[in-house]
Amino acid sequence: MMRDELIMECRRRSKAGEDVESIMGYLRASGCSKIDSIAVLNDACGIGLAEAKMFVHLSVTWADRRASDEKFHEDIVGAVTSEKARQ
Repeated sequence: MMRDELIMECRRRSKAGEDVESIMGYLRASGCSKIDSIAVLNDACGIGLAEAKMFVHLSVTWADRRASDEKFHEDIVGAVTSEKARQ
């Protein structure tokens, strides 16, 4: 499904009273990545990017990816910090 179609469907679901967690489940089942889910939530539900990122990252829908994503983030911060210390 194209992003525009996903946005329209998520808008419809949101207006019908579906909660954000359920919408994220729909997005993941539709093949969206975490980044795509953030972008669609931002457009479809009027959620700011930072808030959409938090919703996705802390969601039950994406809980299986949380630990690996946090480790990846820590590794990047560590690498940048180490590089700055060497300079």
